[in-house]
Amino acid sequence: MPCWRRALLILAFIYSVLASPRNITIDDTFGDGAGNKPNYRPASAWESKDCTGCLIIPDPLKAYQGTWQQATYSPDMGSMSLEINFHGSAVYLYFILANTVPFATTETLCNFTIDGDVVGNFHHVPSSSTDLQYDQAVFSKKGLGLKKNHTVQAVIANQAQSYWIGFDYAVVTDDDTPVETATPTANSSVNTKKSVPVGAIAGGVVGGVVVIAAIVALIFFLRRRSRKNRRPGPLDLTGGDDLADRQPAMSQNGLSTTAFLGHSAADTHSSQQPSMGTSAYANSTSHHAAESVADGASSFYNPYSVASGPSASSEHSSGLARRATVRDARQRELESQVAELRNQLQAVQAGAGAPGQNALSKQREAEEAEKTNLRNQVAEMQNRIHHLEAAQSSPWAQGYSDEPPPGYEPVPPSA
Repeated sequence: MPCWRRALLILAFIYSVLASPRNITIDDTFGDGAGNKPNYRPASAWESKDCTGCLIIPDPLKAYQGTWQQATYSPDMGSMSLEINFHGSAVYLYFILANTVPFATTETLCNFTIDGDVVGNFHHVPSSSTDLQYDQAVFSKKGLGLKKNHTVQAVIANQAQSYWIGFDYAVVTDDDTPVETATPTANSSVNTKKSVPVGAIAGGVVGGVVVIAAIVALIFFLRRRSRKNRRPGPLDLTGGDDLADRQPAMSQNGLSTTAFLGHSAADTHSSQQPSMGTSAYANSTSHHAAESVADGASSFYNPYSVASGPSASSEHSSGLARRATVRDARQRELESQVAELRNQLQAVQAGAGAPGQNALSKQREAEEAEKTNLRNQVAEMQNRIHHLEAAQSSPWAQGYSDEPPPGYEPVPPSA
């Protein structure tokens, strides 16, 4: 294929990439990475992943970027909302949905507005399952028109019961060619539109791409032409000095080329060892290889063994056995604590019953206080279980380190 055709194909591909729409993800906490973040009202009602008293605790490994925002609406609040400003032609909202969680409100209900107009609603009735549902698309709106700024809201207002919202992230389809921005005035709701010279910008971008493509095509053509003009000379097969010069050089102590190849293989292998102890392994490899060359050894250097002999093999085996023993003991310790906490949690949840309908006023107050205390115990036990389960995959629990994970005190060995 001629070079100019290749250049045209490259230019067409670059233009199609620049002109095509793109999807932008707006995280609940970090936003779109360019400073645009969601707004939450009232701010005091919303809790992040760092909430310590929340009864609903999503899994950070299943939430987008490990974050979320949650809030529980109550009738005395009047209204509660989340708001996202965006530029594009389509928007999609993704929630985390809860089902059965002891003592927690898990039903979700809200209306959705685009630029102040109600365009949809969503209602989730919890099931008997205790699992949370992630990446749930609760709202989408397409065909908003390119080159425009919009505002989407999820609103709960004037409801007679409590509802819960777990917001994870939003996705916006943006054409990436904004041409107007709205600037509100102090005394009027009229927007002032500022025009951006899109034609000049697009022309400059396309012109720059054309120049770069032309330079690349010219360089490619010249290199290809120089290779065609280059002709290899006849190969001298008669021997002599030229052939001797092309033979592999021998070292002064008689070390063969094969020994050097073995040394290179050892160096290559040493760069592929596991990250733990890489520096020590590489230094040991270089040291042994240098001694082999200096002494004129004829045998290969074995990169798979740092030391040789039966004593080194037994020490390596005993080290592996010791780490396996330490790992098993620490895993059993963590599993025992997790099992104990789960048993305590089940006992606390089993003892939390609803207050009697015919109880006296003082008994009802005592029962409500006991329920509050039980809720706090449940939340504390759940947090502790999450920390212990996370500690099971730490270097300490795997036997690679003697330093326990932060916030964990190892059980002292019994006498």
